[in-house]
Amino acid sequence: MEITSPLRTGLFVSDPGNEYRLGIAPPKTGQWQINSMSVYRFLGVLLGKCYLENVCVPVRFHRFIFKTLLGYGPSLHDLKNVDPELYKRLRDFERMKNIETLGLVFAVDEEVNAQKDEKDVQNETNAQIQSQSQKSDLSEQQQKIRTIELVEGGNNIEVTEQNKFEYITLYVQNKLVGRISAQLHILRDGFNVLVPQNTLRQLKPEDLEELICGESRIDVDDWQKNSKYDPPFSKNHQVIIWFWQIVKEMDDKQRRQLLQFSTGLGGVPSCGFGQIQDKFTISKMNARTNHLPETHTCSFQLMMPEYKSKLQLKQKLLLAVSHYREGFGFG
Repeated sequence: MEITSPLRTGLFVSDPGNEYRLGIAPPKTGQWQINSMSVYRFLGVLLGKCYLENVCVPVRFHRFIFKTLLGYGPSLHDLKNVDPELYKRLRDFERMKNIETLGLVFAVDEEVNAQKDEKDVQNETNAQIQSQSQKSDLSEQQQKIRTIELVEGGNNIEVTEQNKFEYITLYVQNKLVGRISAQLHILRDGFNVLVPQNTLRQLKPEDLEELICGESRIDVDDWQKNSKYDPPFSKNHQVIIWFWQIVKEMDDKQRRQLLQFSTGLGGVPSCGFGQIQDKFTISKMNARTNHLPETHTCSFQLMMPEYKSKLQLKQKLLLAVSHYREGFGFG
């Protein structure tokens, strides 16, 4: 999905620990933000259509985004896959005693790194020149930090043993949703255009994710069973035998990468590969064996030369997949 490529649009951010989990990028300013909102709404409608037609999208979002589509708020557990270190610190914080000695209040400091349009930058520059003498005592760091109250009057509310769990809940909500609440709201509105909220009451977030993105675990036997080959390749051809041996030796992450490289899919429909209308096809490429495999994802076709050994096939296949990931901003 072109619109979800982090490098191409800037509307999403990839997870350094898991390139198949995308988050929504914090907002920028001006016309960029206005235009981006229409894209988020369109994506919401598209996700709704995929849900209704049982079509898997080729990307996965953080789990709390699916919770948002269902009308739920984020929890501490949702932070585990987004920021594992912060998750661990908050878990330790839950078990701490004498919380009052930390001097915490219901407010957090946040860096302001939003990029600005050229017009916004020029306006700010002019304002800074006019009031330079008044700002001479402010450091650059101070100008990039803002304080956000987690509740009204939060700067004056001390975190205690009695309210620490409320503090953690609000802290997580601000961390995951705070700066992207408008985008999440628009995304959900778009989704509800085709999928009314009252039809989702029986679903859990993981169920919705599986219906939209497919199963994350790939059944290689099912994949192989529902594949076909163009001559001279066949299920008994040595190159094809090597290919499936290599796929079975891969871990789940590598299989997902290969699936997306070959088909554009980020997962498999809940009923398996047999539910996909276009069969995965392997065809021979009329090229030398030093050539990398290529794909036509629109027709689920993988093309490759008649490699001379299993090792050569494995090296070329993994290299082709890695180039694909880097090109689409997932490296």
